[in-house]
This record gives sequence, structure tokens and C-alpha cells, in this order.
Amino acid sequence: MFQNASPIHPAQSPAHAPAPARPHRGTVLVIDDELALVRAYARALSAEGFRVLTASDGATAELMFRQTEVDVVVSDIAMPGVDGIDLLQLFHRIDPKVPVILATGERGDERRQSAVNAGALMFLVKPVDLRALGQIVTHATLLHAQAVAGRGDHASADAPAPPSTAFEMDLARRFEAALRQL
Repeated sequence: MFQNASPIHPAQSPAHAPAPARPHRGTVLVIDDELALVRAYARALSAEGFRVLTASDGATAELMFRQTEVDVVVSDIAMPGVDGIDLLQLFHRIDPKVPVILATGERGDERRQSAVNAGALMFLVKPVDLRALGQIVTHATLLHAQAVAGRGDHASADAPAPPSTAFEMDLARRFEAALRQL
């Protein structure tokens, strides 16, 4: 019946086959001038299934943002040259639907208020818990998908489910408020 079939060797059997590549859950641009943090964020988000692009300065980040479809940006605020708030404003002029999450080591309320006023989806204080970062980015990608789909109250079959937890609803509220400010 299977004349040309060759026997399956143990290394080729399904039990020994490499796991199929996990489809990526979205593209995240991570920007920070501290390379150790960029690597840590990239490893954590890659492990969650995200495609991660990294930049250590504003010029590189802008180029990547313009050349690649990005679903979420995670950026440091305090960087030499262009800071994260300037990048957020630039990115929102290019594509206002992309959520931007800003992080800083400074704990001042002034920075937080500046970030929120500029339209940041969320403001994180370093050190950032990597598991929490994965959850925040996951919710931000869902919000981005909903914004791109132009979804209001009319859900399509392919669109992500509406936010259901208090955390998701808070993220959705912040993202909607940021879009309205543009």
C-alpha cells in the first residue's frame, strides 16, 4: 500500500519531532538605553510568544517603528537625546492606535502625570516585574487589535474578546482616553 514509504526512525517520530513554532502574539518594540533591561524585557516577552524588536536610542526606535508594523511599544522615559515621552508623541502622530507603555526608575508623580497627559497607556516604575510586563503587553495587544479593527460595540467573529477583568477594563479605559486626546 505504501510502496515508497520509508521506515520512521526514532529521531523522526512525532514524539521526537521538534515542537512546532508558536505563532507570535504581536510585535513589541522595546526601547531602553540600558541594554541589560532591553535583553531582559526581550527574553521575557519572546518567551510569552511576542516578536520583539529592540532599540537603545530614539533614532533607531523611530526607524523601526516606521518600517515595521508594531502592536505595542515599551519604552524607557529617561534616555539620552530623545526621551520616551517625545517618542510616544512621535509614535502617536505616526499611528495613534499603537499603545505605548512607559517605564522609568524615577518615582516622581510629575513624570507619571507627564506620561499620562502625553497618552501613555500605562506608566511602570522600574524594576518592572517581567510577568506583569507580559500580562500588560498581552492586554495592550488586544486593545491595539480592537482599535485597528475599528471595533466599537459591534464585535466581529475574528476580533479579540472584550475586556472582562478589572485590569483589562482599566487598560481599555486608559487606551480609549489616550486615543481621545489625539
